[in-house]
Amino acid sequence: MKKQIMLVPALALLLLALVLPNAIAHQVAKPDFLFILSSDDGNKVTRCFQFAKIAHAKGYKVNIFMIDDGVLWAVPGKTKEVVARTGDAADDYLPYLIKNKVPISV
Repeated sequence: MKKQIMLVPALALLLLALVLPNAIAHQVAKPDFLFILSSDDGNKVTRCFQFAKIAHAKGYKVNIFMIDDGVLWAVPGKTKEVVARTGDAADDYLPYLIKNKVPISV
């Protein structure tokens, strides 16, 4: 009878060793990103698109949601007019987002 009692904790430890790494892997899975664009500021839209592109390129699931004044960026061609203070433009990143079908919602 004592051998059976010792076997149960050993099986429990074995099961923990098999299950725990998978549980930990699920907890540290890459998070999803939701970028909310609520401004018509050219610098902010450029950074939003840049960060979304970087996150997507690193394998994260990315969504962009435009609200308030951010919906003005949904007008076709609007990003062509914008150059950020750093010299890059929103239109530098938007083609990547469209090509890779990153969801952009209004």
